[in-house]
This record gives sequence, structure tokens and C-alpha cells, in this order.
Amino acid sequence: SDRTLFPHQITVMDLLLVAFAAKALIDLWRESSLLAGPRAYFEAWGGKIAELSGCGFCLSYHACFWLTVLGRLLAAVLPSWLGLGIFTVLLALAATGVTHLLLDLNDLILGRDDDDENDTDSATIQIRKNEEDDGG
Repeated sequence: SDRTLFPHQITVMDLLLVAFAAKALIDLWRESSLLAGPRAYFEAWGGKIAELSGCGFCLSYHACFWLTVLGRLLAAVLPSWLGLGIFTVLLALAATGVTHLLLDLNDLILGRDDDDENDTDSATIQIRKNEEDDGG
């Protein structure tokens, strides 16, 4: 059968798809409150695991590698209709990565910092409530 999800020759579009999907996964790992527990678990191990877990630069190598390897492997062994589902997930991740990049660029242009008062995650809200209750 003809596999078009990850063709033998990789195009620039394939590279961009993997790069932006990797950015989205790294952002999800490093910034999502949903993954705060697993992040803390790996950071508690210390050593290289903690270093890798907290380093976006380091994670980018692994995310791109595994997205490419798993994508190619799955495209080779799964039926075409299931490959379309995998491609859709990768495309959605890539779109998320582009969106994050555009938001980061917008924040840079407007001079916003990641620690601005626009943070709405539950930990930040709780810290602010505690500071208000303490009068500080």
C-alpha cells in the first residue's frame, strides 16, 4: 500500500510539521498545570532526568526524534485510515505549536512577561489569594 504520511523523502513541510508539533508537546510538558505532578516527580529524581525534564532545549532533541521515529514506524505498520488519524494529531499539535509561537511573538512585541498578572492557573490564583489574605 502507498504510505503518504511520512514519505521516504522528507520535505521541508514534514520538518516544519515535526518541529511545531514538538514545540507544542514541549510547551505542554513545561507549562501545563495538568502535568505539574509528573514534572515534579521527575524533578524530584534529580540528576540528568531532572535536568532533561526542565530544559526545553534538551527536550526538543528528544521530542523531534521520537515524533519522527514513531510517526514513520506507525505509518509503516498501521492501515492507511489509521495513519490519517495520526497525521491529524500531528497536524493539530503543529498548529498548536504555531499558535504558541505567535502568542510568544505577540508578547515579545507588546513587552509582556510570562509572569504578568494574566496568569490564571490554579496555583497562581491560590498564591495571589494567600498574599491578599496576608496583607501583602
